[in-house]
Amino acid sequence: MPRINNLNITTTDVCMEMCEGNPGAATVCGLALNNAKDIDPQSALGGLGVILGFDTMEIYGSHIWILYKDVCGENIVHLIAVMRAVQLGQITPSSVKKHIREAKPMDCEAILKDVMEKLTQFNRKQEAA
Repeated sequence: MPRINNLNITTTDVCMEMCEGNPGAATVCGLALNNAKDIDPQSALGGLGVILGFDTMEIYGSHIWILYKDVCGENIVHLIAVMRAVQLGQITPSSVKKHIREAKPMDCEAILKDVMEKLTQFNRKQEAA
């Protein structure tokens, strides 16, 4: 069951609840909050949307870090693409969670390509850089 059910709490409180004291997870949440707007400008909630996606999929603490480090190769663009691909129905939450359990990489480049085909502004600033 998702943990964030009160929209009257601060972003800091959301991150603390999601990270379970794991410094790696806190780093990932900070990266999402600081970079999502540029990576995914079509997202209404920016980095908070990524973090709420973790909650919806019941990914907490060290599992957030494993998703970033092992599944997405320590690439915030790939992590945000994976989360958007779930939202778009391109991959399943169970597939992501299986990769987390196994600490196994996903084909993030293919996922990124699929997301960029659906979302015309996704990762365009990074491409231009």
